[in-house]
Amino acid sequence: MGYDKVESPFESKDFRMPTWEFPQLLRNQALIYLLADGIECTTIAAISVLLYMQTIWHDFTYDDTKAISTNSMLQIETPWIDVFKHDFWGVPIDFPGSHKSYRPLTVIVYKLIQLFQGSQNPSGFHFANIVLNALVCVLAHCMLDNGISGNIGSNILPAITSHLSTVRTSTSICMTPTVRYIRFASFVLLGSASMLSKETGITVFSVAIFVDILISVRSTHPLECLRYFFARSTFWTRLQAVLAALTCLVLVFVRLHIMDVLPKFQRHEVPAAFSTDHLTRVMTFNYYVALHARSLVAPIDLCHDWSHKTIPLITQPSDIRNGLTLFFYGTLVFIVTLACAPSKKIANCVSSKRPKDSSRCSLDQKSGDGRLISTIDVSEKKWQLIGIGWMILTFLPSSNLFFYVGFVIAERVLYLPSLGFSVLVGVLSKIASRKFGAKVVHVGVIGFLAIMTARTMSRIPVWKDDLALHRDAYKFHPQNEKTSTSLAILLHKEGVRHGAVRKDFFQEAEMILQSALDPTSSSCFTEFAYGNLLVDMGRIEEAEAIYLQGAKKADATVKYAQLLERLGLFYDSQNRVDEAKKWLFLAWEANKSVSSAYSLGLIFARKKEPDQALAWFQKALAVLPKSSKIHFNLGAANCQLGNYDECLHHLEKAIRYDPNNHDARKHFEVRVNYLPGIRERMALLLGSTRASFRKTDQVATRWKVSN
Repeated sequence: MGYDKVESPFESKDFRMPTWEFPQLLRNQALIYLLADGIECTTIAAISVLLYMQTIWHDFTYDDTKAISTNSMLQIETPWIDVFKHDFWGVPIDFPGSHKSYRPLTVIVYKLIQLFQGSQNPSGFHFANIVLNALVCVLAHCMLDNGISGNIGSNILPAITSHLSTVRTSTSICMTPTVRYIRFASFVLLGSASMLSKETGITVFSVAIFVDILISVRSTHPLECLRYFFARSTFWTRLQAVLAALTCLVLVFVRLHIMDVLPKFQRHEVPAAFSTDHLTRVMTFNYYVALHARSLVAPIDLCHDWSHKTIPLITQPSDIRNGLTLFFYGTLVFIVTLACAPSKKIANCVSSKRPKDSSRCSLDQKSGDGRLISTIDVSEKKWQLIGIGWMILTFLPSSNLFFYVGFVIAERVLYLPSLGFSVLVGVLSKIASRKFGAKVVHVGVIGFLAIMTARTMSRIPVWKDDLALHRDAYKFHPQNEKTSTSLAILLHKEGVRHGAVRKDFFQEAEMILQSALDPTSSSCFTEFAYGNLLVDMGRIEEAEAIYLQGAKKADATVKYAQLLERLGLFYDSQNRVDEAKKWLFLAWEANKSVSSAYSLGLIFARKKEPDQALAWFQKALAVLPKSSKIHFNLGAANCQLGNYDECLHHLEKAIRYDPNNHDARKHFEVRVNYLPGIRERMALLLGSTRASFRKTDQVATRWKVSN
């Protein structure tokens, strides 16, 4: 395989340099460039770190608790290999209730942070985010500095998720085939790791192919690009594009195979998806895309959750909100048209004298049909397309246009597109500086950055804790049933924590829940929260009525199963056992939850029905095989049935998984002392040696003393 031919600026006939000065000049320039780049990168990283440093003292918010604090994959005793068998939330990936969010590398990073700091202190996780964000900013700067400010022959393509960055460099300098293979293999591995960190990371392959095609041709016209790429580009350029596409397809197949089935979403999560009118779906989903674009350019109205009725459906073409959609797509088409338009000669530097503005000049080239074009003009047009393509390709998986995702609007999915937006802002600023003057553009860019920085600083305190986050969301979007109910739940918890001293928390929570109740909503989340509040306020009959009202909705979500289970426990606390068993059984049928099976086992155990209790405890154990409480109750049920071997086995498991399970220790002590043959059975379990007998006596004695 041959090398790519490179046009060196030193090949100009007007350039003369003694051969003995050439190496020294390169060394001096290299040192200057390295020093300048180092200062720039350090400054950018420092600004990023200082801007977000105050988040280190923030608590876990929103989904952090579910992803970290209550995630079974982050428990110390959980084997690392189990991470690859569960989804992001710690639920088995093949479980029907799994969200199918497969991000094992992100969970591994969480485990490493927890292992490093020895706890789940939020500060360590926030610090890791700050460092990674600074790294992303530096990589983005390197790409813009090498591409927009210079020539597009040097390009850095990051595929960055919220926790992992992938960097691939495509330089125009000559390199050996071995180096090419190593670099491409690194790109594939890091791109795959990006997908395993967050699903949108797979878009790095489409962006890579798009950029490779664009930088390998001398035109921005779509037909000329494709014709030149397939007819005149190097064999390696075409090969790596094909390999990248095949790798992407393989990863998509693997990802779908892991999911087995696509996740199912409810009406309140993506309301437009359940509209029966095709025009309503088209207008609403495209409006969602326009709102994402507006949030990227002007992050004015922000919220951590846009589900339910936060954004009403667009049912009529005359709806004024369609104007934003048309403006967005019109602007997009306008920029793409300008970038794809035939290039005009804007500079001619082939001169015996050095031009005053050499940064705008470069050698002229000929396009495929013989037109004389300017390299710098093509460079800027290509970077316009790269910025737009980057934004579009990285956002498509989250757009709801090809398949439904579990949200309406999510600012977090704009992280990758924001890099393309930075590219577009950079190249458009450079073009504007020639028309309006560099000083005017510099003032505008600095003002824009200052506004964005101020907006970021104003949003950081909102994410201090859950209460502050949901108060902010309720302030701007009180029609959002989910955020309103979540705020009421937080106020309910604050009221329980403060007791009778702060009953105003209960009163505020009830006021919010009453306004959030919606009989037409498909979600039972509000009824679930309101019923719990009424129980703690001692209004039992009202709580029962609210629970039953929510049970009628049957929205087939995890929250619905929790409501059914809560209703069963409510009846159990009222000694209405038959009704309790009925609702707990329905809860088990709805979601196969461990807690519902465990609760049914406890009810049957209290009713002296060990056979039924044993069956339900075994169902719970099948879902959660390392639960000390379940093993203990299985031991007790087996003891009632006279299955002493099984009793001993489960008690031993209960103590192994939780040495502080005092009930299991006491029951084991009783059986060691009073049941016939237990010591011999324990000895057989430990190895049938005299040492085993001594170990059994020592363990029993130690437990007696500690109790």
